[in-house]
Amino acid sequence: MIDLEELCILEGQLVWCLYADMVCLNYDGNITDASMIAFLGAIRNTRLYEITINEETNTPEPAEKNEIALNVKEQPVASTFAVIDNSVIISDPTDDEESLATGVMTIVVTSQGKLCSVHKPGYTLTFVFITNSKLVYYRRIP
Repeated sequence: MIDLEELCILEGQLVWCLYADMVCLNYDGNITDASMIAFLGAIRNTRLYEITINEETNTPEPAEKNEIALNVKEQPVASTFAVIDNSVIISDPTDDEESLATGVMTIVVTSQGKLCSVHKPGYTLTFVFITNSKLVYYRRIP
């Protein structure tokens, strides 16, 4: 997503360390997809100061007028699915649908179609078979 070398200030000594804290104001299910969208918006708008090293004091100093935007190489997309009664698959489930589901699974892919993550908390064996067959089907769609 981001080239980690872009976060390097001084090789072997200083790097930018980025944190993203999420606060959900209104939870109605499918928090992962919403968090991913919020994170991408935040990271695309992040600006870092150019840092120079003061040779007299050997300390880093920000050049407040020179901001650097992060180069976001990939844009991952999260899609959450819920299975109800081991037969019905629902995309973008609400909180009520998630509580009724046999299992919930979130798939994260890049804009190039590369699989980044599959998260399936509290799944059943039937759910795994259903979702694996659906993944094979969806992978065939151009």
